[in-house]
Amino acid sequence: MIRDKKLAVIGAIFITTAIVLGAFGAHALKNILEPELLESYKTSTDYLLFHGLAFLVLSLFRAELKNPVRLIRYGMIIFCFSIFALLFLKASKVDISGFIALITPFGGLMMIAGWIWTTIAISQSKEHKSSGK
Repeated sequence: MIRDKKLAVIGAIFITTAIVLGAFGAHALKNILEPELLESYKTSTDYLLFHGLAFLVLSLFRAELKNPVRLIRYGMIIFCFSIFALLFLKASKVDISGFIALITPFGGLMMIAGWIWTTIAISQSKEHKSSGK
């Protein structure tokens, strides 16, 4: 049973986005981006996919995860989509990479902090006991 429907929906959106962007990268960008840039693109789609799956799993927990997961979610958006933006701008020969490169690590730090917070929240949550026993 899903305990947090919003978290499950966000997970499903991340998974769908990862699949769409992954397919786009594999077909439309393979002849446009250099191999190392294509690898960065793949890393971002992988992060979206894995975090989407993790969010689906977390949606089953009873622990209070609203705030730590929010931190992870915004970190994911900043991290992954800043990489996507950087790569699309490079492919379009637009160079504002300095600004985008500055915000990408901030998104990564938000994800790390959110997962640490999530781990703590789960480990400190009270186990739900059925009253029917």
